[in-house]
Amino acid sequence: MAPGYELVELPAGAGVDGPYGWIHEGLAAVSRTDVQRTYGDADLVESAAGYAALLADTSRYVHYRAVVASTEAPTTAVAHASVDLPTVDGADAAEFGLLVDAAHRGRGLGRRLYDWASSIALAAGRTSWVTWLDVPPQRPGQSPADPWPDPAIPDAHAGWGFARARGWQFEVLTRLFVLSLPTRPYAGPDQAGAPVPGYRLETWPDGIPPRWRGGYAALMGQPWEQATGGIDSNEGAWDEQRVLDEARSAADRGQTELWIGAIHEPDETLAGVANVGFPGPASAHAFLGATEPGPDHRGRGLTRWLMAAGLAELARLRPDLRRVYTWGIPDHPETVEAAAALGYVVAGASATLTRQVAPDVG
Repeated sequence: MAPGYELVELPAGAGVDGPYGWIHEGLAAVSRTDVQRTYGDADLVESAAGYAALLADTSRYVHYRAVVASTEAPTTAVAHASVDLPTVDGADAAEFGLLVDAAHRGRGLGRRLYDWASSIALAAGRTSWVTWLDVPPQRPGQSPADPWPDPAIPDAHAGWGFARARGWQFEVLTRLFVLSLPTRPYAGPDQAGAPVPGYRLETWPDGIPPRWRGGYAALMGQPWEQATGGIDSNEGAWDEQRVLDEARSAADRGQTELWIGAIHEPDETLAGVANVGFPGPASAHAFLGATEPGPDHRGRGLTRWLMAAGLAELARLRPDLRRVYTWGIPDHPETVEAAAALGYVVAGASATLTRQVAPDVG
């Protein structure tokens, strides 16, 4: 690392209001600048308080964070790295993050932070590594139904070049879709998913009811093995307790959420769920996610119906919203199809990278 910089670790349990609050602010600030450049806005970035709440939740991960600051401005982060070690599932997995502000690249900051993160993962015996890269849209305004251009990650992407040189492999692309409002109605006649015979929708503003938590956990655990290249990480470890933990974590970060369930009436089973959330009463954006229906319920229009119902709920709760985001991965074709039908466009993507290392290799 070039002279004039210092790596500072965030002590475990350090909150946003204490002497290390500047690190939480730095995590948010560096991320905000990069996400703004990648996607055109910073909607996807947690606030400093949101980062602190995430790190305070140790129910499923041990968290490590470090930043780099210049000696001239010792409380202003210009780069950061993260290591999250799953504790419930994925005993050999480690989830990495690394970001260097563009104005400070080429000075060895990324290498120093990567060495720091690698040493933590290896010391914990974690040899299956996962990380994610934000990728800008290659064709602005592209429909979710259109194929993503090849190569999935442009060769000029700085993070991809850094990772590839260290043995990381590309696994899968999760595309980010955005619906701009109010240029289209939330759920007008051309958008609303038609009711599906044999099913009903239930709205749950206060969390997933106990009788449906097991079914929701099963639906949420479906796609993640493919999305992480087969690495067994906490992303796929869903159970009823995690349903409660995730709702509590979102509330701790100031988010408002509700859920809409599609019930298969002949046997009263949960066939699919939409989740709606927004960061706070002043936010201009919201998130709308939908599970892929269970194997016995696919191809019937459930996802579009659920997503349209979610948009209708957002119209009722927050008519001032300007953007609604959702995601699509290869093994969620119904989500991609529904997003295209509802008027979303591609905002960018997140590329999953993995690396398998020997215990004594960084």
